[in-house]
Amino acid sequence: MKQTSIWTKDFFTISFINFIIYLVYYLLIVIIAEYSMTEIGASPSQAGLASGIFIIGALIARMLTGIKINQYGEKKVLLIGLIIYSFMGLGYFFAHHIFTLLIVRFIHGFGFGIASVATGTMVAKIIPANKRGEGIGFYTLSTTLASAVGPLLGIFLIHRYSFNHLIGLAVSVLLLALIATLVTKFSLPTKHSSETPQTKKHHFFEKKVLLISFIGACMGIAYSSIVSFISPYTADINLSKAGSLFFIVYSLAILCSRPIAGYIMDRYNENIIMIPSFLLFSLGLYVFSAASSAIAIFVAAAFIGIGFGTFFSSSQTIAIKSVSEERIGLATSTFLAIMDIGVGVGPFVLGGLVTMTGYRNIYLLMAFLILVILAFYLIFNKKILNK
Repeated sequence: MKQTSIWTKDFFTISFINFIIYLVYYLLIVIIAEYSMTEIGASPSQAGLASGIFIIGALIARMLTGIKINQYGEKKVLLIGLIIYSFMGLGYFFAHHIFTLLIVRFIHGFGFGIASVATGTMVAKIIPANKRGEGIGFYTLSTTLASAVGPLLGIFLIHRYSFNHLIGLAVSVLLLALIATLVTKFSLPTKHSSETPQTKKHHFFEKKVLLISFIGACMGIAYSSIVSFISPYTADINLSKAGSLFFIVYSLAILCSRPIAGYIMDRYNENIIMIPSFLLFSLGLYVFSAASSAIAIFVAAAFIGIGFGTFFSSSQTIAIKSVSEERIGLATSTFLAIMDIGVGVGPFVLGGLVTMTGYRNIYLLMAFLILVILAFYLIFNKKILNK
């Protein structure tokens, strides 16, 4: 009998595994820059690279995994990714020099990239075709939940326990995901792609979504300033406690705004959501740059959550609407891969600027960058929307 329900054992298992994959990512991303500077003696630029090189490893892995996943099977690829992701975590125990830490971060990100592509592919295949939008919506809540719990847990633990305790927790939960994958028999289609390496190598990117992807990369750079430097910045302005709650408010804002934004966008047009998302993200960064109280941190978190959160889902929708149905997968991978470049390069570039400008001016600069990108979006609006 054909499966018609979203709520299956496979769906819950894959969502649980995806939650852990992203939990570990967010657990480490908010504290790795501060750890690099305080414990290893890295410069702000090196600390930014230590943060961003993880995403670069993930980006390379995602591009390669997209080609190989149908050849080897989703579960096998997921196991490979989780093995790398889990056991490379042990490398942090021995990373006492910035060069060693960079190697560990890159390979750790590579494992993350493999595993996250595998879970995304698996869940798309087990959700009934007529409920795919609804199913993917619920599935991505696992990522949103991880983005709330991970930073909160990371900042809480790093100020009360050692970095090694935090790494021990990360490796332990990844081993749970690995065990869950090993013991679960997923009901997945066994059809494999008939494309040859010759045809595949020319299909890494979808040209129609390059402009919106470029905008996504710029927004990713701005967002990376938050995830990479929130811990040292809030410590510098004596608001560490408020900073530890930032991503809770941020995630609640996303959970409340995304369904409304999607409803409005479907019934009206893209610009009615996209333009406010730029403005709110920029406003949030401005408030964050000038923060002197916990209230200001929370207000900034809400604006950034609504702004960046609605931008991400809406711009991905624009990318999907720009292509024919058979190219939706390629459009999605193009958008996410290019956005990853922004998130990965951002910490390194901004880390170099921090020494010259300070944290407050970095966030002010990012607020201005968003307004420049908004102008770019309006100038090339018809081309971006393929109208």
